[in-house]
Amino acid sequence: MAEDFKHSFKTDRRGELSLLVYNVGFQKCPPGYGWGPGVRDHYLLHYVLSGQGTYETGGRTFVLHSGEAFLARPDVPIFYRADDRNPWEYYWVGFSGPAAPLLLAQTPFTAACPVLRPAAGDQLRQGLLDIYKARGSDYPAAVRMAGYLQAALGLLMAEGPRRGEEALSRYARQGADFLQRNYSRNVGVEETARTCGVSRSCLYRAFQAEFCCSPSDYLTRFRIQRACQLLLHSSLSVSAVAVSAGFADPFYFSRAFRREVGCSPSAYRTRKNRRRKIAGQQGGSRMISLLLFRQIAQLFVAMAMGWLLVKLGKARSEDSRHLSVVALYLINPCVIISSYQLDFSRDMVRSMLLSFGAAVLIHLLMLVLTALLRRPLHLSPVEQASVIYSNCVNLLIPVVSAILGKEWLLFTSMYMMVQIALLWSHCRMLLSGERTISLRNIFGNLNVISMLIGLALFLFHIRLPGILSGAMESVGSMLGPISMVIIGMVLAGVDLRAVVRLPGIWKVIALRLVGYPLAVLCLLKFSGIASLVSGGADILLISLLAACAPSGTMVTQLAQVYGGDSEYAGAVNVLSTLGCIVTMPLLVALYQL
Repeated sequence: MAEDFKHSFKTDRRGELSLLVYNVGFQKCPPGYGWGPGVRDHYLLHYVLSGQGTYETGGRTFVLHSGEAFLARPDVPIFYRADDRNPWEYYWVGFSGPAAPLLLAQTPFTAACPVLRPAAGDQLRQGLLDIYKARGSDYPAAVRMAGYLQAALGLLMAEGPRRGEEALSRYARQGADFLQRNYSRNVGVEETARTCGVSRSCLYRAFQAEFCCSPSDYLTRFRIQRACQLLLHSSLSVSAVAVSAGFADPFYFSRAFRREVGCSPSAYRTRKNRRRKIAGQQGGSRMISLLLFRQIAQLFVAMAMGWLLVKLGKARSEDSRHLSVVALYLINPCVIISSYQLDFSRDMVRSMLLSFGAAVLIHLLMLVLTALLRRPLHLSPVEQASVIYSNCVNLLIPVVSAILGKEWLLFTSMYMMVQIALLWSHCRMLLSGERTISLRNIFGNLNVISMLIGLALFLFHIRLPGILSGAMESVGSMLGPISMVIIGMVLAGVDLRAVVRLPGIWKVIALRLVGYPLAVLCLLKFSGIASLVSGGADILLISLLAACAPSGTMVTQLAQVYGGDSEYAGAVNVLSTLGCIVTMPLLVALYQL
C-alpha cells in the first residue's frame, strides 16, 4: 500500500472572476482521517479514486467508493471521514463566484442528491488533475484553472436534468438562494416568488421537483441547519440561537428543531460536541471505551446508593420489587415509545431491519454455541439461559442514551423484541420442561406492546402531542438511575462471599461476559453486514453492547415462576453485573480497532 500523502494548492484571490478556483489537490488519506463537523464558505467537489469513506450532510450519511463524487455547498454543515480499513484517495477542487451556483444547477447535484457516480469519471479525474497542474497565484493562472473547472463541470452537465426540468430547477435555485440570504428576517413565500418572477404555485412545484419539499419547509430546514451550526460553534444561549436563525418564537424553534433533528437544541449541542471530540482524535475507539467506562461507573455509583440505602436501614432489600414494578410497567414503556418518535424515512427502515437481523443472527449464534457446549461443560438449564439472555433493558438503554444519544434507542428495541420472544418461548420451555409456546405471554408483554405502539406511530408518521411526549421523555430519563438503585438494593441482601464460592459460577460468568461476546464481535466485525446501510457500524455497536450486557434479570424471574434455581440465576446476574464494568469497554475497544 502506498504511503499517505497530500498535495494541495490554495489561493486567496477573491472576487476577480465569476468562477474562481479557491483550492485544489489530491490526497491519499490515513485510516480514519476526516474533516468536520463544520461548514465551508465555498463549493467543494471531491472525486474518489480508490478506497472508501463516509460523507455526512443534511442529517444523512453516504458511503462512497471508487468512482463516486460528492459536493459540499457553502455554509451547509458537513463531515467526511476515510474508512478505517480501506481509506480513500481523492481529488478535490474548491471554488466560488457568482457563476458557480448557475453552473451547478445544470448538473445532477442537488441538495437532496449531493452524491453521484459520474459516467465520465475518468475524464472528470483528468479534469481535476488539469486544474492542479494549471495552479498559480497570478491572474492568468486563475483564468486557466477556471477554464479547466468549467470543462469538468461541463462533463457533469451532460448528465444533468432534462430540458423540460431546467426552468423549474433554475427557479428553485433562485428561490433557495434568496431564502438563504434572507433567512434571518421574516421572509415569506410570496416575497420569494416575486423575486424569482413566478407565481406561488410555480415556485412550489419548482421546490418540490428540486428539493422534494415546499419553500416554507426548505426555509425551516435551512434555519435549522444554521441553528445547528451556531449550537456547535458558538456560546450563544438556545434562545439567542433561535433569534439568530430567524425564529421569532423560541418555543416554536424547539418544536421545529426536535421535529427535524430528533432531539432538543440543548441535547444536540451536548451530544454533537462530545462526538466531535471523539471523531477528531486518532484514538477515537479508546475515547468511546473511556466514555462507556465512565457511564457504567456512574450507573454503578447509583447502584452503590441503593446498596447504602438498605445497609443504613432506610429501606429493605424486598422493597426493590415495588421499584421494579415502576420501572417495568411505567418507565420502560415510556422509553420505548419515545424512541420511535422519529421522522419516517426509507434509510431509517433499512437501519431498523439491519438491527433486527443482527439481533436474530446473534441469538441464533448463542443458541448454537449453547447446544454445542452444554454437554461438555455440563451446563444446567439455568446456566444455559443465563449465558444466552442478557440484561438488555436496564443497563443497555441508559448506556446507549448517554454514549450515542436518545435517537439511537430505537435500535435497542429491535434486540429487545427478539430476546423477549425467545424468553417466553425457548427460555420458558428450557426452565419449565414444557414444549408449548404461549403467544399470549409474548404479545401480552408490556414491552412488546410498547414496541408495537411505537412502531405503528413511526410507520404512520404520528407524532405525540408536545405535553405527552415531554412527560414520557422526563419519565424515561429515570430508567438508568432507578434500575441501578434496584440492583443495589438487591445486592444488599446477598452474601457476596457465599456467591463467589458457588461451584461452576465463574464458568458461566466467563461465557456470559467474555466467550459469547467475543463470538458475537467476530460475527459483526467480519461478516460485512455493517456495510449494508449508512451508519451500520454504530447500529451494530448497539447490538454488541446488548450481547455484552450481564445476565438478564428475566432469567431469575422465570426461574422463580417455573421452579428453577432462581437463587443461582440471581447470583449469576449479580456477578456479571459487577464484571461488565471492565469487560464492556474492552470489547467495544476491540470492535473499533
